[in-house]
Amino acid sequence: MWSEQDFLDTLTPGSHEIRVTPRMIEESKRLAGLGMKQKDMAAYFGIGYTTFRSKITKNDALRVAVRQGKASMVSEVAGELIQQIRDGNTTATIFYLKTQAGWCEPDDIVKDDEDEDDKAPPENLELNTKDPIEAAKAYQQLMLRGK
Repeated sequence: MWSEQDFLDTLTPGSHEIRVTPRMIEESKRLAGLGMKQKDMAAYFGIGYTTFRSKITKNDALRVAVRQGKASMVSEVAGELIQQIRDGNTTATIFYLKTQAGWCEPDDIVKDDEDEDDKAPPENLELNTKDPIEAAKAYQQLMLRGK
């Protein structure tokens, strides 16, 4: 378990200065890799959040350790998500497309100025473009009018 002596230097009796130690750097990387927020890491070390942020700002090794820890977890979770998609998990696929590709379902689009009963069936649409992006925009506009 973590001991206060792992990162406190006693300058004079009753006075402590917080120092960043190799163990604190290692533990910060591990905790960040578990998804712990910096506020919670500060509490774990028994120091204030502002003090911990100050140490991160001033100490390159600590800053890099926290970033690497977080990046490691993000990478692991992203890899798991991609594996779920490759395994055919439709929910994972939809989540990915919504969060990374800007996809939305027509039900996700809300228009305040129309009542449910006033919906008109979609009108015929003639496309005058072979550009898939322009065609997608036209289709989206058609779907919005049909809501």
